[in-house]
Parts: sequence; C-alpha cells; structure tokens
Amino acid sequence: MHYSPEIGSSVRERLKLENHLRSAIERGEISLDYQPEFDAVTHRIVRFEALARWNHPTLGVIPPVRFIPIAEESGQIGKLGAYLMEQAAKRR
Repeated sequence: MHYSPEIGSSVRERLKLENHLRSAIERGEISLDYQPEFDAVTHRIVRFEALARWNHPTLGVIPPVRFIPIAEESGQIGKLGAYLMEQAAKRR
C-alpha cells in the first residue's frame, strides 16, 4: 500500500474529531432535539425521537453520522450515552 495525502488527511480529521469529542461531552456541546412521530391514520403524536446534535464552537454542526461511529470506535460511546440519558432526564 502506498501513502496517499488524502488518506493522511482523512486520518488526521478523524483523530481531531475524536479528541474534540472527548471535551465536547464535558463542555456540554452535544444536545438533544426531539422530533415528533405521528400516527399515519389519526395524525396524532404517538412518541418523540431524541436526536443528538453536536454544535462545535469552531467547526459548526457535526452530524451524528460523523460523531457516533467515532464515539463507538474510540470507546467513548458509554460516556456519550450516559451524558445523553442525563440530558434527556433533565428535560422531562
């Protein structure tokens, strides 16, 4: 396998996000938004889905599709899950 600048850049970006994620949980940068789910027949709200959002102060909004796999692969998913459960309980 040969070195590719694109691969190196991708790895650096992932490591940067992994490091930022560690402190993002501590700084409260990750929040929950609630999206209603409706019954197709009655059109009534039947439940809410909690969606994690990371609003980084300099990188902007980082979608869950980017940071959840990083949390899983880096062993931070337990800490993230506990933090989000705590946030959900506070908003009840």
